[in-house]
This record gives sequence, C-alpha cells and structure tokens, in this order.
Amino acid sequence: MQKILGLDFGSYSIKALEITHTFNAYKVERFYEVAVPEIEGLDPELVEYTAIRQLFNENSIEVDRIFTAMNGLMVSTRTFSFQNVKKRDVPLVVENELEASAPFSLEESIIDQQVLESVNGTTSVLSAMCRKENIEAFLNALKELELEPKVIDVDYLTFMNIMPFVESEIPLQTEVSEENRLPIHDYGEDCKLILDIGHMKTAMILVNNNRFVSARTIRMGGRYITEMLAKGLDVTYGEAQRLKHTVSYLEYKPDAKPMPGREQEFLVAQQMGLAATDLVKEIIRTLHSFKAQERLVPSQILVTGGTACIRNIVPFLNDSIELPIKLLSFDAERLMIDDGDAERTPILSQALAIALRGVPNKTQSQINLRKGELALVGSYDAVFKQISNITLLTVGLVLCLAGSYGLRWWLYTDQIEALKKQFQKEIRTTLGDEPAALKNISAERNWSLKRYSDKAFQLMDEDSKQKKIAIDSFIGMKSAVPLKVLKDVSEGIDKTITLDLTNFHVRSTGAVTIEGETVDLATADKIESLVKNIQSLQGIKMNDPERIPGSDKVKFSISANIKEVN
Repeated sequence: MQKILGLDFGSYSIKALEITHTFNAYKVERFYEVAVPEIEGLDPELVEYTAIRQLFNENSIEVDRIFTAMNGLMVSTRTFSFQNVKKRDVPLVVENELEASAPFSLEESIIDQQVLESVNGTTSVLSAMCRKENIEAFLNALKELELEPKVIDVDYLTFMNIMPFVESEIPLQTEVSEENRLPIHDYGEDCKLILDIGHMKTAMILVNNNRFVSARTIRMGGRYITEMLAKGLDVTYGEAQRLKHTVSYLEYKPDAKPMPGREQEFLVAQQMGLAATDLVKEIIRTLHSFKAQERLVPSQILVTGGTACIRNIVPFLNDSIELPIKLLSFDAERLMIDDGDAERTPILSQALAIALRGVPNKTQSQINLRKGELALVGSYDAVFKQISNITLLTVGLVLCLAGSYGLRWWLYTDQIEALKKQFQKEIRTTLGDEPAALKNISAERNWSLKRYSDKAFQLMDEDSKQKKIAIDSFIGMKSAVPLKVLKDVSEGIDKTITLDLTNFHVRSTGAVTIEGETVDLATADKIESLVKNIQSLQGIKMNDPERIPGSDKVKFSISANIKEVN
C-alpha cells in the first residue's frame, strides 16, 4: 500500500498529511501539524525549516512519495485561449505570450502549463511562472532536511485536486437582497468558489464544471484580524493572538448584546467582526471581478483554511455576501477522514489537496514547478538491484568462459598481429608517417597494442591542438577577415534563435551582406539587435523583413561594413 504525503508550508503552521489507497476510496491515515512561532530577530525561513525538522523528527514520518506546493504569492499564473494550436506547440506559444508581459525574465524563471480545455479549435491553457532562484532555495532547504518532493505545485491550484471528492452541493438561495446581489443574468449552476482563509492570505479559486477558471490571492487573513484586534483593544500582537484563539468567535450583528459577565469576550468578538468586514469587502470585489471577466458567479462558496475555524464566520459570510456558503466537506465514501481529523477539515484541507496530487483524476492540477535541471532524479534502487543480480550472473559466465578465452587467444594470434599492422597503417595515414615514439614501441617483441594506441592517441591530440593554433593564427591574418567576421556573427547571435543563413558575402571594399530566413518578424528584429552588438561591424542596416510567399517564414537582409581591415 503506497503512502503519499502532502506537505503544506503555511505561514502559521507546517502541516503534513498522509493518505493511502483502500479498495475503492482514499483514506487520511495521519495528519501532523507544528506551529511556526514568530521570534523577533530570527529569520522566518530558519524558524520555518526548524519547525518542519521538528515535525519529521518527532513523528518518524516515512512515506513513499512527497508532494508540496509553492506559496501562491510567489507564483504568477495566467490563463490563455489559443486558436488552432496543437498540444505539442502549447509550451512554445505560452512562452511567446509571456515574453512580452512576464514580471521577470524567462531565463530566470521556471514555467509550466496545463491544457484546461480544447473545444472547437480553441485551447484554454493555464500557465504558472516562478523565479528559478526561489524554487532552488526551496529545494535546497528541503534537501538539508533529506526531503525530495516529487512535485512542486502552486498552493491554491492544488484545490483542483479535491473537487471530485467534495460533498454534494447545497441548493441555491432564492431570496437575495438587491443591495448585495451580484448583477448578472444567471448564476453558474456548476460554478463553485473555494475560499481558503489562511493566516497571511486568502485564496479565491473559481471552478466551473470542476475546471479551473480563475484565482485571486488577497493579502488578508487571520493575521490581519489579529492586527486589527490588537489595534482596536490597544494590546500587543501576542496578547491579541491569545485573545483571538481564546474567544475564537466573531460578532457582527449590530443589535447583539453581551451575556452577563462576558463583556470582555463580547468586545473581542465585536472587534474580530469589524476586522473580518474588511476581508469581506475584498471578497465581494473579487466576485464582481470574476463576474466582469468570466461572466460567472458561483452557485455556492466552499470555505476552508485555518481562519475558517473561527465560530460564526460562515453565517457572517452568508449574511454579508448572500450566496450559499458552507464549510468545505468531503464525500465520506470516497475520501475517508477519521472523526478526530474531520473536525479539523478546514485546517488540513490544503495539505490534503496537495497530497491528492498523487491520486490520478482528470480534473487535477498538472502544474509542476520542479522542471529542467531542478527536476527530481527518480529513485533507481530497484533497477540497481536488478543490475547487481545480472552482474553476478555475468561474472559467473565470464569465469566459465575464461579458459576458452585463453585458447581462442592462442588460435587467433595471427589475427591479432594483423590487427596491429592494420592499426599501424591507420596511424601512418592519419599522421603522415609513424612517429619515432611509436616506432620504438612497435620494434619491441610482442609489443603491447594498448601502450601503442595510448601513445598514438596522445600524439594525435597534440597534432589536433597544433592545427587549432594554426587555424586561430590564420583567422587573425588579413586574408582571413571574412572568416573572422563570420565567426563573430556566429558567436553574436543567440544559439536558441531559429535562423537559416542563405547568403554571407564580404566584398573587397569591406562591405558585408547577410541574408537569411527566420520564423517571424519579431525574431528578425531580435537578430538585427544582436548583429548591431557585433564589435567588428559598423553601419549595420536591415532591409524591411518580409514573409516568404507560401510559407510561414520571414526572409531578411542585413548590410554592414567591417570596422577595419588589418
């Protein structure tokens, strides 16, 4: 039974959740959590990784595969719609789109994409982009903890993994006040919004027919409520945090009255309600944004996250937004969670969503920021074991054949001598004659072909180096100016650019003509800018590039002059 671990690096706590596959369902076996304390003067990342080391050491966690996710605030995601694009061309098309609008350079980034839907020639694609240095730092920290995640997803995108396991829908409310009703013609019957209210941020993930549509991250959450509580009560942040956890209730009704003897708790609950009101305003703004951009309003909102554990928050959201809202819950027949952990569903849902990345389903997130040189090198222990067994068998066969080998060597002495002579002949052809150093070896009786060949290869390597020196010297001569210019052009143009050079001509006057073909006008402009950086050329001018009739390619012509001819 394979064990899968979802590792959630939350800003308030580190969570790890282990799931296994039963006969016809998945089961949450264990859930672990350790708080990340805020210690003044210490690097938060150091505290975070100390906490995860504590989590693994105290619980002796052993699993087969680990999945984790990057903080959504560190990742840029976008959705695109392309017409008549083949699936194999999607990565290139996405990179072309991102090149002009990306917040950082593509060379410094890891980019992944996922085809969301392809209907009637229109392909919808989700892209994720993150700085390579952030992922490297993340992986290096995990490596020090001896952790090797198979996949690095984006935290809010992993909620796509839980959609097949979400409990049945709740009915749409029929009476909604005009003041709060979102102005569109129809609510999306199969449209849901996952509202993940965490410590530092709140993620809103819009899903339609179990397909990702859009997402937004609001930089407000449980910490914002604590900070507003500290400000409203004029207490320290630590005291406000203690009061929030102790009361764990928000009061939002203007006519509410405190119970006798519980006036202090009532005041805390009221201040928490006021702080939560700011968050609700941002949620409503985002819902209007989804409506304007996607023409969708969710038929229900599923609330999760650690801050969702505050009592009375769902009724507060329901009365404020007036959409069907409930805590996120799961189909118990398909996803089994023990009663003790079920009460903590809002807290464990992110780790569960990450772990379910290891479960095959059609709607799950397929983004993996662990790509290229950062990709996971698979475990080949089983393969190595098989190779070891095969090696032992091979050694046995070699020992059995050792005797016959000696006999064969004696029988084929003439053939070995012929091989030596043939090798000598090849050396003479390559080097022009057999050097004295080789003659001294071949003059010996029963001379060693290995020693002879080692010396021969050394001499050929030295000969090759001398020829290279001669070529470099030739390039520096005046008569080799065209070759030097061609060398400069070759080194000056980025090797990743698609370019077919059709004509390269250098006249005696020093005029240079470069003609070629490339994929599009933008690439032709990029070639022009690169040629202008070549130090040996001046007066560089590109004629207007034009498309080749009957082809997607673009042809161009560049004229220039050599700066000086020595």
